[in-house]
Amino acid sequence: MAKPKTLFHGSNSEIETGFLESSKPNDKASKSNSQNGVYATDIFDCAKGMSLTGEQWAFVKDYTEKDFKVIFVDEPPTPKKKRFVYEVSSETFKEDPKGSHQWVSKEKVKILNITKYSTEDLKQYWRMATKEEKEEHKRLHNKK
Repeated sequence: MAKPKTLFHGSNSEIETGFLESSKPNDKASKSNSQNGVYATDIFDCAKGMSLTGEQWAFVKDYTEKDFKVIFVDEPPTPKKKRFVYEVSSETFKEDPKGSHQWVSKEKVKILNITKYSTEDLKQYWRMATKEEKEEHKRLHNKK
């Protein structure tokens, strides 16, 4: 796949500095999801869904699924909260892992455009975990 010119980053935080800063995520389940960097995707709808994350425990099985959903383990996303999708240049990003639609930059990235939503606008992008998914995810993360 050719590298796209722009990528998208979903967030539940309004960023007023004009830049996305590199940070360390708390996902320890995968090496490619736990490196220090700015994460983005070439799939706009995926970024919309990811804007729901960050407050409650949630995960995604496959970003490339046609019916992409963020899966919440214990609590749903905070209602009536603003959500943001930031469009950024792909210049400093590398796809990691290859073919995943997940891109990572080790540098801070200038925001080119911002699209705003509310939790209510994004109902089709999330669901609650099934009992089996909850048990599996808690086992993977050593939680009770």
